[in-house]
Formats: sequence, C-alpha cells, structure tokens
Amino acid sequence: MVILNIGISAKGALMLDFISQNRLLTACLMIIGISLLSLLPVKLNLRFFRKTNELKIQAIIWIWVIPLRINIVNPLTSFFWNLSVKKPWQKKPPQDLPVRDIPWRSFIKRSLSVTKVGKKTWERTNRFFIRIKQPVSIENLKVYVEIGWRDAACTAITVGVAWSLLGCMYSLLTTQFKMLSVKNDFSVIPNFQNDRLCNIDASCIIGFRLGHIIIVIYQILRSAQDIYNIIRRASV
Repeated sequence: MVILNIGISAKGALMLDFISQNRLLTACLMIIGISLLSLLPVKLNLRFFRKTNELKIQAIIWIWVIPLRINIVNPLTSFFWNLSVKKPWQKKPPQDLPVRDIPWRSFIKRSLSVTKVGKKTWERTNRFFIRIKQPVSIENLKVYVEIGWRDAACTAITVGVAWSLLGCMYSLLTTQFKMLSVKNDFSVIPNFQNDRLCNIDASCIIGFRLGHIIIVIYQILRSAQDIYNIIRRASV
C-alpha cells in the first residue's frame, strides 16, 4: 500500500510538472505572438470634409495590407447628442439637432468629465510612446479652407484669423507627433462672391504600430472606473 501511494504521488507530481510547463510554454508563445503583432505597421488615411449642410469624416485603416473603411456622417450631431441626452445608447441620433434643443448643462458637465479622463489617458499614453521612442507620425497633411463674406473687409480678417489658427494647430501637432514634411500643404482661399461660406477639406496620413493601439487600450482600461462613472451619471 505504501509503494502504491508513492507511485500515485510520483505520477501526480509528474502531471503537475507537465501542466506547469505547458502553461509556461503557452504564456511564452502568447508574449511572443503579441510582441510580433505589436510590430505590424498601421496607416490611417483620415479626411475631414465640410461644405454647407454637409459634414463627413472618412477613414481608411491599413493594418499591414488589410484595409478597414469607416465613414461618419454628421459627426457633430452625434457628438452633441451623446454628450447631452440621457442614455444615448438606447436612442438613435437625429438627422439634425438644433442648438435650442441641446441640454447645455448636461453637455458641459459631461464634456468636462470626458476631457479630464481623455487628457489623463493621453498623457499616460504619450509618455509611454516617448519612452519607447516610437512617436506617432503624421505626413501628407493637407488643409484647404475657403471662406467667404459679402463684406471684403470681413473676408480678409477671417482669412487672417484662419491662417493664425492653422499656424497654432501645426505648432501644437509638432509638439505631440512626429511631423514628416513630405507634401504638407495649407491653403486659405478668400471668396468674395458668397456670404457665410466656410468650406474645409483636411486630410493626412497617420502612421503608427499596432502596439500603439494595444498601449491605448491598456491605458483606457486603467481609466475604466472613471469611464464607468461617466456612463453611470448619463444613465440617471
């Protein structure tokens, strides 16, 4: 009986050792797989298009050689809707949302909460990007703006303000991203024939690694409690 118990104990020990080795091997393979996936290049072709009564965001995400197309129509309406109404996920955003129908108190309160969480998440993520010396790059940045008023003086002033805003935007981007000066183009065109005209066509290519997305997801999960609090407040 003693010999039998010893035999069973030895077999159990061997089985446990085999299981632990399998788990270690699986963990190693998962780490290697995630590491290889994180090195895959990602290109985001982004375009923002605005004309009178028309606003679109078009995106093509290239993960290696696999494309993913995204089209968003009237993003501002969805933005104001989701940050102002109660339980927005249970309702479909309207085609048009007049300014007078927006609950501004709820919108401002939620916007401040989302900005706070987003800023904290971005700072953590950006510090990690700098640490690994793999910043996100932006290239082929093209911005076309056409502005028109009946008054020539107002048109000239507005065009000057638009140029100033573009300069500030580009300076801000250079502090946060790796700007590649290949085919960057900015144009602000005055239109003296139309009144209250503001056409915008902006596009760029954002380059990063799939590992950047993994890092962003990890940082978002770190802020899960804050995000849950925002959703809970939007439900009451």
